[in-house]
Amino acid sequence: MVVEGSFDGVGHLGPLKNVSPTSPEFRFAVGYEVFDPLLIFADAGMFLSSTRYAKPPPNERTYAYYAFGGGLRFTYEFLESFGIYLQGNAGVAASTEDVLVIYGYRESDELSLYFGGQLGFEWLQMNPHYALAAHAGVRNYTGLDRERSSDPPLVVNGGIAIKYTF
Repeated sequence: MVVEGSFDGVGHLGPLKNVSPTSPEFRFAVGYEVFDPLLIFADAGMFLSSTRYAKPPPNERTYAYYAFGGGLRFTYEFLESFGIYLQGNAGVAASTEDVLVIYGYRESDELSLYFGGQLGFEWLQMNPHYALAAHAGVRNYTGLDRERSSDPPLVVNGGIAIKYTF
């Protein structure tokens, strides 16, 4: 059994980069190692952002974008204290308010699919239960599709995590 918490930064690669700045994200995951290198997990996360980059009117507003889903992680441990992992995940996500609807993101406040991948580096501690990690990845939030835009609603994220294995 594994529990992990992370603090990330989320930057938008699609048209939302002209509306919202890079934002902090908080994620929590719980998983089970089916066998040593393969972890199945459920996760939840939320990033907090604003419409600071958008041209007024309306005035700048704050919103939270939350997500929950699950995925698979394959970890390869090398040396004695280090590992590298590749993970894929999918789930549903939505904004807490209709803040982005005004800017053409009509489905931002409705639950919609997201999927993505991540590459991470783990540092296994002296205590075999703990690990620290740094990771980066890309996600596609389909609910952040903008009207009259063909650009995909991609975000890039990166951050640090602490993991406890029971």
